[in-house]
Amino acid sequence: MTTEKKVNDPELEQYDKLMAMPMVDIYKSLANIEGWKYREEGGQVYLVELGKADCLFDPMQDGNQLVALIEKHDIIRVYEDYDMIGWGYRVKGGRTPIMMTELQDFCGNGEPDITMSEAICRIIVFNKDPLFDVDPKDNQGDE
Repeated sequence: MTTEKKVNDPELEQYDKLMAMPMVDIYKSLANIEGWKYREEGGQVYLVELGKADCLFDPMQDGNQLVALIEKHDIIRVYEDYDMIGWGYRVKGGRTPIMMTELQDFCGNGEPDITMSEAICRIIVFNKDPLFDVDPKDNQGDE
């Protein structure tokens, strides 16, 4: 018996919202997910720790930051050769079955439209940020 989750229309609407987010907002969301204090300055996100110098948070450029996110959030990388889809990423056991692919324009030239690091950052936010909850029972809170 298979217990695969199905993608529903609200998830696709949320996916479009995610893809419209600028990377600085993705970084702020990741910092919130991690429980980190941060400040934004000049379109960049800096992690703030007491007694230490602020640290630029840019997992698209900093491989150590990216690997830490991959390991913590259990990112799975899968190659889909059907229609030249290419590499895709998802969160193991995540709340959505949607896979973030590097190729976004399937009518294009077959080259990736976003980088691996961007795909990973976006799929973590899509699975972990409450902004993208689509099931009303997940958003009831403690009222």
